[in-house]
Amino acid sequence: MPDTSSPKHAEAVRSFYVGLAALDVGDDRRARSELEKATQTAPGEPAAWNNLAVLQLRQRDLEGARTSIDQASKLAPESSLITINSATIALQQGDSGRATTELEMAISLAPDKLSPLYLLADLLEREANIPEALQLFRRIAEKAPENLAARIEVARLETRSGDTDGLKRTFASIEQFSTKLSPEGSQQLAELRSAVECGNTQAAAAAVSFLRNVLLREPWFRQAIAEFKPSETTIGTPLYKPLKLAAPNFSPAEPDREITFTAEPLGSEVSAFALPIYLNADGQTEIARAAGKKLNVGEQALETQVNRADQIAQFDFDFDFRNDLAISSSSGLKIFKQSEDGTFADVTVATKLNSSILSRSYDGVWPLDVEHDGDLDLIAAATEGPTVVLQNNGDGTFAAVETFAGVTGVREFAYADIDEDGDADALLLAKDGKLRIFLNDRGGKFVEAEIPDISGVRAFAVGDVGGSGRLGVIAASSQLHRISKNLEQNRWEAIELSVAEFGEACPGTSGVGPECSVFIDDMDNNGANDVVISADGTTRIASFGPGGGGMLLGQPLKIQAFAVRDQNGDGKLDIVGIGLNGIPAVLRNQSSKNYRWQIFRPRAGKTEGDQRVNSFGIGGEMEIRTGVRTQKQLITAPAVHFGLGEAPAADVLRIVWNNGFVQAEFDLAADQAVAAEQRLKGSCPHLFAWNGERFEMVKDAPPWSPALGLKINAQDTFGIIQTEEWFKIPGDSLKPRDGHYELRITGEYWESFYLDHYKLLAIDHPETVEVFTDERFAVPPPPLQVFTFEEPKPFLSATDHNGRDVSEYVRDVDENYLDGIKRGRFQGVAEDHWVELTLPEDAPADRKLTLFADGWLYPTDASINVQLGQSSHTPPRGLGIEVPYGNGGWQTAKENLGFPAGKMKTVLLELPEGYRRFRLRTNMEIYWDRLAWSTAAATNENRTHELALGTAELRFRGFSVIDKPNASSPEKPVYDQILTTGQRWRDLEGYYTRFGDVRDLLSGVEGRMVLMNAGDELVLRFPALPDPPPGFKRDFVIVGNGWIKDGDLNSVFSKTLLPLPSRETNDYTTPPGRLEDDPVFKRFREDWIKFHTRYVAPDGFRAKVRNP
Repeated sequence: MPDTSSPKHAEAVRSFYVGLAALDVGDDRRARSELEKATQTAPGEPAAWNNLAVLQLRQRDLEGARTSIDQASKLAPESSLITINSATIALQQGDSGRATTELEMAISLAPDKLSPLYLLADLLEREANIPEALQLFRRIAEKAPENLAARIEVARLETRSGDTDGLKRTFASIEQFSTKLSPEGSQQLAELRSAVECGNTQAAAAAVSFLRNVLLREPWFRQAIAEFKPSETTIGTPLYKPLKLAAPNFSPAEPDREITFTAEPLGSEVSAFALPIYLNADGQTEIARAAGKKLNVGEQALETQVNRADQIAQFDFDFDFRNDLAISSSSGLKIFKQSEDGTFADVTVATKLNSSILSRSYDGVWPLDVEHDGDLDLIAAATEGPTVVLQNNGDGTFAAVETFAGVTGVREFAYADIDEDGDADALLLAKDGKLRIFLNDRGGKFVEAEIPDISGVRAFAVGDVGGSGRLGVIAASSQLHRISKNLEQNRWEAIELSVAEFGEACPGTSGVGPECSVFIDDMDNNGANDVVISADGTTRIASFGPGGGGMLLGQPLKIQAFAVRDQNGDGKLDIVGIGLNGIPAVLRNQSSKNYRWQIFRPRAGKTEGDQRVNSFGIGGEMEIRTGVRTQKQLITAPAVHFGLGEAPAADVLRIVWNNGFVQAEFDLAADQAVAAEQRLKGSCPHLFAWNGERFEMVKDAPPWSPALGLKINAQDTFGIIQTEEWFKIPGDSLKPRDGHYELRITGEYWESFYLDHYKLLAIDHPETVEVFTDERFAVPPPPLQVFTFEEPKPFLSATDHNGRDVSEYVRDVDENYLDGIKRGRFQGVAEDHWVELTLPEDAPADRKLTLFADGWLYPTDASINVQLGQSSHTPPRGLGIEVPYGNGGWQTAKENLGFPAGKMKTVLLELPEGYRRFRLRTNMEIYWDRLAWSTAAATNENRTHELALGTAELRFRGFSVIDKPNASSPEKPVYDQILTTGQRWRDLEGYYTRFGDVRDLLSGVEGRMVLMNAGDELVLRFPALPDPPPGFKRDFVIVGNGWIKDGDLNSVFSKTLLPLPSRETNDYTTPPGRLEDDPVFKRFREDWIKFHTRYVAPDGFRAKVRNP
């Protein structure tokens, strides 16, 4: 072990905690690098070896995991957690004997620990040793008397063993929890009671299963299960502190109770307010202040009168990374656009808003992204009448929408995901002192929450106070309250915050009296947010702990605060406001503690080809972890500040962007820009095949057709016109493995799959011809059949829209994709582009010719479609074929031909007769690999074998490393490289199919489904055939039937797996209700006992970086 004063000790501690953070957030490559470094720097630290073993276990490196865990066990034989991990590795290795021994040892080392009891009970049950398994479950229930989940497990095994007397006693203990049950749970409890009273163990077994399934919807019940049952997917348990290395204290540093500030005037003129305006991504600011009938922004005077800071909204409405201004007043609403030179020009007329909207009197205006489509909208508080939302159409115009039509008299507004369900909610404070929270129901719809009633609220702010890593509301009336949602109990709670020296928080009555403001920021940089309250010209700072008790920091400050920010770049937050003399001033933070800090500057990745995240990520969240301490901040401006206390730097920064995409950053500088990654978040399942040497991606797998509830625009969705798809698998890509053709289908993105049926066609055909399927999405869809053609041949010439000879790019299928396309503003939509093709002389003029177009599509998504539907931008246009016309002109011969159904697909298009030159044209982001021509085979000697499914296994795999060599290449998962096995996405919530044999669900097209989640893998095996006869070769076609649904915030009902799809209707507009009322559930109810017993919720996703 390195000496505590040596650099190696600090290096070992850093590597341990950075590796641990990387393991938790899903950067397994970095986790391996750092944890290996920790074991090398401090080889005597058992926790480092344990955590490395956990990583190797999750990566399926069982040999490495065994070596590492054995080293950890040797160094700390007394650790029950290390012993449990060793048993878990033994189970994965198939060594049940060793697993049993080690679990028994873990139980003796930690008799009160529940997880080894469960793991041993589960092992014994799988070995059909029901009596001993039952005794272990009873021990769990005895040790956790308040745990209903444990009692249900006991009841389940008592029905298996036929122990009716034990079942009666257990049922009596279960009934004690009846007051906690939902109506559906109470109904299942009644069915269980009836079965128990009749002594019918078979009926009781079904009732227990249904009761457990129903309760899985409740967060508190899932938490109860987690108290004894380890995760099925994120296997292995890391240690969160070293066992031998001296680790630092990661609690927030001591608050600076003596913090002081020095005042500096900002000019000499009296103003009603002083507000810093962020001009750009670099953090440059100017101070806005009232100047009679004008608003001064720095040295520029804008022709508008403003009385309150809330009447100014800073937002970049046109995606040029410069903040523009919306200014509301009693005279109306104006929009000012910032130019390159930093000046502001009035562009109100260009917004095309109705004069009745523009001329209304307003008390305030604030930015938000009301429909999560990637651009910033506005909410304006009318002095009289309803609150108005101004929807940004993305082309410089706005439209008034009635999102909060029933809300009047708004005084303050905030925009934050207060209930942690992945979409930002609206918090509004009315002049009468009533705080209201409207929860985002997606698609621009909000539903008011029932929150504790706190009267006379004068001001509020949203932030992480108390160090929980969760957002709450600090509401200021005469007292301070923290309002938050208890996610485990699914209820809103309010606690009073108290500081002895504080007095009244905001004096005065609702809507009357002096200005009152609340800010949540880490003023002393000690690593915990403080609360800043400014009222009646006095500003106070308080630090609060988790329980609500607090302390005053420094002395009351004589300033009315309007903003808290770092004005001079020293990492300490200053206060900008109005002094007692009415002159704008900044109070410079002079904290003598000199704690460390970090500032992050969020920004969208680029201005073209994306626009899924607004310029500065407004509405998103940032979380950091330092050791085991977490902090969360809302993104409300182009700069986000964190205090670190005595820690040198944060171990990891996790960003949840406003569109739901998540990324983690390491090696963070004190002042650093963070750009949103441009990655797909939804697409389709991926198809891998055994090629004789390895599993390799072939192409996107069925189902691919537009996702359930995919928005065409803000109002309309795609209807599902076809659930069956045929995709070719080249014979070289699929070879027998142990007597079977083996395919694997993985879920890599933010989506879920409803899989009904798969079969495999083996087509033996003469070596002189080729077979294809038309892998295209079009309306109407192409025929589901195998086409036989002569060998496709290259065109004589190929010239793109830039006049380049691109023949070499499109000659062969070699993954050298044709680019040269200028991206548009939005992902998936590019400039108008084409390839001009000329047939060679040997192309027959008297036969029908077919164009073979191999390539891939970079798709839009529901949110982009909503943006496009609002704006005047050209919408996506599918493929078309043009032919020469007149003197050098071209005319459309065929249009609306669709587009490739995802990645690495072949499109078959019949060429117009009588022409030798053609243009293949579109404005979609389609990248061609090969463009060729051919004729249909003269005869059809094909021999088609339909292979029924031999076996089908659903299992958890995790997420692949994605390979994307360049901008024109598709994202391809690398099968043998796992990126992470953690919960990468905010999964659609609901009941999924349990892992194991699922062949029964896929045996026919009947509506029964495998419900597959992101990170899952479906392994399909079909019986192999003898080699084809001489002169023939073999290709394959996978035939798939099912649906897909993604988590895009603008997809319909994207929070949940419900409603379940059915071929009885292609309508997907009926909101999800109870599972019990779903027609598919009613038809196949038994499947929710045998198969669909795995409940997935975003619990793990939310808690990625929180204190373990």
